Amino acid sequence: MMMPGCNVAITAELYERSGGFPRTRIEDLHEDRALVNRVRYLTAAYGLRRDVVVYGSVRRLRAYGLVGTLGWYADHRNRPAVVDIR
Repeated sequence: MMMPGCNVAITAELYERSGGFPRTRIEDLHEDRALVNRVRYLTAAYGLRRDVVVYGSVRRLRAYGLVGTLGWYADHRNRPAVVDIR
């Protein structure tokens, strides 16, 4: 499951139960995806909310293009020389 961090909203209790965000380098693991997968292991009570609007950055999409961005999020097959973590 691909889930940008800006779209993740969970309760504090579920965050603590899941172990929260893992402490790792973004080049090694996408912490937002790891958190979502931990939550999915704990409960099936999650889903898409079309009534919530979230605004997020598209810097990576503009820098890498769609295919490069999907490659980065999927399994880091696209490894650019510079990773912008602003």
